[in-house]
Amino acid sequence: TGFDSQWPDASRATAAMSRVVAGTRGPILAEQDEVFRYYLRLPPGRTHTLKGFYYWDAAAGKELKGIPALRLAIRHHYFEDVELDYSFRNEVDYETAITAAVKSTPGYRLIARIPWHDGEGSNFFLVWTYNPSLSLSGGTR
Repeated sequence: TGFDSQWPDASRATAAMSRVVAGTRGPILAEQDEVFRYYLRLPPGRTHTLKGFYYWDAAAGKELKGIPALRLAIRHHYFEDVELDYSFRNEVDYETAITAAVKSTPGYRLIARIPWHDGEGSNFFLVWTYNPSLSLSGGTR
């Protein structure tokens, strides 16, 4: 019933993200953005959380927010790394849309699938990274 039983253990995901961010410099979309920013000592502005994200749609000439902004940013390869964990019950619509966008956008590769369990359920930390050579070949994984 304590805090530690109601929150997934992110230590293995943090270790995976540490290896990923060591080789990348671009923006990171992370459900656990505060955890990674703190433990990996990432500079302000490098991580973005799922909600409250805005992105400029040049073709439409307007600013997008929320899920449409995230989908377009992923299609444009704005995020170099993406982490989801399905741990926040109120973000399932965001997680579903982001997962679909990453899976359908050439260049992103799933590099970690780490199980977690807390007092309310279980799922996986999923970590993708963008690889331009996969984008050129049209590949996703």
